[in-house]
This record gives sequence, structure tokens and C-alpha cells, in this order.
Amino acid sequence: METAESCADSVAQRARRAELDPAGGPRSGRLEPPSNGEATPSALKPLRLLIVEDSPHDAELIVRLLVRAGYTCDWTQVDREEDFLRHLQPDLDVILCDCQMPEFDGMQALKLVQESGFSIPLIIVSGSIGEETAVAAIRAGAADYLLKDRLARMGQAIEHAIEQNRLRLERRAMTEALGQAESRYRGIFENAVEGIFQAVPEGRLLAANPAMARILGFATPAEAIGCVDDILEQLCPEPARCGELRQLLAEHHLVAGFETQVLRRDGARIWATVNCRVVRSADGATHFEGTVEETTERKKLEEQLFRAQRLESVGRLASGIAHDLNNILLPILMTPGLLRVTLKDEESIKMVDAIEISARRGADIVRQLLTFGRGTDSARIPVQLRGLVQEMLNIVRETFPKNITIRCSLPTDVWSVRGDPTQLHQVMMNLCVNARDAMADGGDLLVALENREVDAELARRSPGAHPGRYVVLRVSDSGTGIAPEHLDKIYDPFFTTKEVGQGTGLGLSSVLGIVNSHGGFIQIDSTLGQGTQFRIFLPASLPAEIGEAGVAAPEGPRGQGELVLLVDDERAVRYATRTMLERNGYRVVEARDGVDGLARFAEVRDDVRLVVVDLLMPRLDGVGLIRQLRKQVPALAILATTGVGRSPKVEEVKQLGNVPILEKPFVAETMLDALARLLGRVPTPGGK
Repeated sequence: METAESCADSVAQRARRAELDPAGGPRSGRLEPPSNGEATPSALKPLRLLIVEDSPHDAELIVRLLVRAGYTCDWTQVDREEDFLRHLQPDLDVILCDCQMPEFDGMQALKLVQESGFSIPLIIVSGSIGEETAVAAIRAGAADYLLKDRLARMGQAIEHAIEQNRLRLERRAMTEALGQAESRYRGIFENAVEGIFQAVPEGRLLAANPAMARILGFATPAEAIGCVDDILEQLCPEPARCGELRQLLAEHHLVAGFETQVLRRDGARIWATVNCRVVRSADGATHFEGTVEETTERKKLEEQLFRAQRLESVGRLASGIAHDLNNILLPILMTPGLLRVTLKDEESIKMVDAIEISARRGADIVRQLLTFGRGTDSARIPVQLRGLVQEMLNIVRETFPKNITIRCSLPTDVWSVRGDPTQLHQVMMNLCVNARDAMADGGDLLVALENREVDAELARRSPGAHPGRYVVLRVSDSGTGIAPEHLDKIYDPFFTTKEVGQGTGLGLSSVLGIVNSHGGFIQIDSTLGQGTQFRIFLPASLPAEIGEAGVAAPEGPRGQGELVLLVDDERAVRYATRTMLERNGYRVVEARDGVDGLARFAEVRDDVRLVVVDLLMPRLDGVGLIRQLRKQVPALAILATTGVGRSPKVEEVKQLGNVPILEKPFVAETMLDALARLLGRVPTPGGK
């Protein structure tokens, strides 16, 4: 093997760049294999090398040997600690360090490398090193050790050290990646909104996240793991439902979107959706793992939506029924007045009175149906609910049993609402009567008003609500309460829990219809055996003074021989209306529908003063007839009648202007008064 002295001249000749500190400081250089074929360019291996050596000759020998092994060396030689630290860089490939030097040694260098955090392999090179020292160096972290008189394996040792360092860096990167992945998974597991669990086949929990513990009603996951014996029974307390879940898992090993009521620790039940699968490990063992999402709030919203859709369907049905009933009731309401003129004996008059009372009661029921279905078209004025509540309470105190304590809370600063005072009074009275019936043995009735700002969250949870200012009417009782299974039916028309003959089942349906038509919404809280509280939210308006009640219109005046064109597709309605009008001083020409009405109008155009038109008729309806008549005689007086309350046809008539609308059924005086107003004999209230 060549000595350092014999290689010195060769090293100096091949060095492209070399610097020597005259004072014995660091030396640097770059040395490549010769171009005489000793190493091919494709085999050259770049090597950034730091040599810790106090003998320049030994350092040059090391470099020469590495060049002969095929390395292109960028090297630096140092022998003092401060120089070592200055040249210690993370891009070094390897450090070759003498074990013992006058001012510095290999173990110190190894410690400094480790403290720097750089992953650089360090190989001990020494002229003489004991076995114990070598073992200690390896245990301390040295990559290898070499004796200066046995440097033949230096290239192999460096290559091995660099490869081991690369593998170590890859393992470290992989470990860090796994740690980051585990940290991310742990973050997802701990912070997930859904409950996450693992359980053995028998159902005992192996793991649970905080959300799972919260869903089950436990304070911590550890508490849930210690207390739950069978997670499937906890998720599905109903035996049949639990059996269905077990069967699905056994057959398909996977269940997705399984809806169930979860049993909480306190005995309460909440709605949830379960996703679960069977996991089989490499050794054949199995366990369950899955997620649980609480859906109680969503379930409530779905139930409210289904209820609203059902009520809307019932409302449309009610409107259709009301149309037919109104046409049936109109002749019955008009007939008693016509019969009284001819009847003489008292018994017959009583029978006629009974018919009229029954007909009026039927008309009231139809009106409540329309109010429930689509609301009624009535005047909206500023209303101060405080005054209405006080009036209603005066009636309640006089008529309700004395064993019911009536209390109220009516602040003076309650906002006004815009609405129909009569309908709002009906809402209050219906709620109070229901409260009275729920307290057969006495109790407390509270009626209160308050101002309330409804935010977006409350509006989201209340169908039909919008954020804004509301006045809340609260009616609370301490009565029997409403059974949970009845809560979603209380607004259905004709649904009642009262005994036969004690109620029609239209009270709350009317309340709902009126509140909806006023742009409001209802909330209810009820506990069986403890009482019920209704909260009626009505949109607030700017404060306004409530005017005095208008003076009632006089009884319907008689005609003076004017000719009326009566257009209606119901024969009984035409007969009763014609008889009533003729007995009250009018002449009448009948038409059975819109097409017939145009033909009859052409015959009596110069003589007719008034046209009474039903809106819903075959062939040509009332709206089409009114348009045709207005084209011929723009100033013609027209009175429209309808049996469906609010409808698209009614809205179209309103757009035509100056066409009053009478809702069927009505009594004779109502029609006579409307005709007199059209003829200008009776002033319209408010100058309208």
C-alpha cells in the first residue's frame, strides 16, 4: 500500500484547486480520477468529504485512495474544533475523523455532529485504536472505524455508510409521515361530529371518540367503553330492529344509513343514522367499526315538513269541499227570510228559525275550513294585541269556571301587528277554550304578550318563519297536556280528543290557518299531565293607533225596479237569489254560465243596471265574463260571488278593479247592501 509520502507529488499534480493555510489551518481541494483509463466518467461518484486529521500527508493519502476507488472528491481538512464547526454543513456525504489529535478527537467530533441535527455518517480513522474504544465509538453513533494501515476497504466503508445513512433518512421520513398520518387520524377521530366506535363481535366497545360518548350520554369515551356491554343493543333498543341490524351485518357485513332510535344512558331516546361494517384481520379475528350521526333535529324538521305538506293537501281538499258546501248553504240561508213572510203559525216560524240557525252553523264550519286551508281574504289594519287580549280576558273571567285561575302579562310597550281583529280574537278565544277544556278539575291559565326578535337559527327550525320582529302571544295551561302521538295531528281538521258532541276539531286548524294567513307561525310545548303552552308569533308592524270600530251598515235596502243579470251555474242558487231579489224590488234575468251570460246581456244591454257573477263556472268563468262585459260597457256595475275564499280567480278579479266580491254563503241583507252600494244609494265606508 502506498504511503502518504509516496503519494504527495501525485496528489499535488492532480489537484485542480488547493489552498494551504501557512499557520496550519483548514485545507480544501477537489480531486478527480485521472483520464488515463483508471476510472471511466460513467463510474465517477461525487463525494463531499470533511477530513478531521492533523497530518496533511495522511489526509492526502485518504483522498488519493478515494479517487482511485472512483470518487470525485470535494474535500476539506481541519484539525481544530472551531474549524470543524465552521465547515460542518448538512450537504456533506461523509466525515472521516482521526480518533486522537492534540486539540481535538473523534468522540468530540461525533458529539458535535449529533448535536447539530445533521444526518452525516462519521467514520473513525486511526493509526491505532483499541477494541473497547472502537466498540464505544460504534455505540456512540459512528458509522464505522478504519485503521490507517488497513485503508483498502475505505471506499467500501464509505459506500456502506452513505447507503445506511440514506436508508436511515428514508426510515425517519417514513416514521414522520406515519406520525403525521396518525396525528391527522387522531384529530379526525377526536374532533369528528359523528360518533366513531369499534367493538368486539359480542358488542363490547373497544374504542369510542368523544362524539360517540356524547351521543350515548356519557361524559368521556373511557366511561362509555367501561359501561356499554353491547353497542348494537344500545344503538337499537327495540329487539326487532336490533335483530334486523344483526342480520344485515351477518349477511352483507355492511350496513349503511340504518335509521334507529339510540338509547342514551339517562333512558332518553334520540334519532340517529348508523353506518357499520364487519372487519376481519389477518389472523381471522373480527370486530365491528362504524359511525353514528345524531339526526334528532333533522327528524323533527322532516316531521314538520311532512305535517306542513299534509296540512297543505288537506287545505286544498277543504277549499274544494267548501266551494260545494257554500253553494248548498246559500239557498238554505236565503230561504228562511223568504218563508217568514208567508208563514203565520208560531210552530212553523220556529222550524224556519231552526233551519236558519243550522245553516249559519254550517256556514261557520265552512268558513273555518277555508281559514284553515288558505286563510280568508279580510282587511288588514294595525292592531294592538294588548287591547284585544284584555277584551277577551273580560269574557273569559265571566264565563270560565271559578276553579281556573286566570293570569296575564301585558306590557305596555308591545308592538302592533297588522291583521284582522276578528280573526285574531278568534285565535285567542280558541286557545283559551282549549286550555279550559284541558283543566276540568281547575288549574292556571296564563295569557302573555312579548316582543321578540327572531334570528336566522330560530327561523330555520320553525317552518314558515322568517327572521325579523314578532309579537308573541303565549297561552299556557296546567292541564292534562297532549300525548306525543297526537302532537302531529292537532292541526288536522276534525281531529279531536274530546268526547263526541264536545267539539268539531276545527279550533286549532282555524288557528293555524289564521296565523299562517297573517305571516306568522306557531310553536307548542306540551308534557302529558303537566300542561301545554302555545306561542303564536305574529309579524310586528310600526306602532299605530287603533281606530274606533266602524258603525254597522244599515239593513239591506230595497231595489227600485233595477234590472239585475244573475249568472251562476248552480240552479238552486239562482232560484233562491232571484226570489230574494224580486221580493226586494229588483227585476232579474238569469244565465247558467258565462257564455249564456253574454247572450242574455246582449238582449238586455240597454236596460241592465247590475250584473251578479259567480267566479267558478263551466265554459266561460266569471273572470272571463267580467272582462268581456267591461270591454262592452266599461262603467257597468258588477258584483262577484265565490265559494272558495282566496283563489287565483279572486286575485284576478281584484286586478280588474272596482268589482266587489261576496263570499258564499251570505244572507240576503249582505247582498242587498252590496247592490245598494254599487248603485250609489248607500255610501261606502271610508269613501271607498
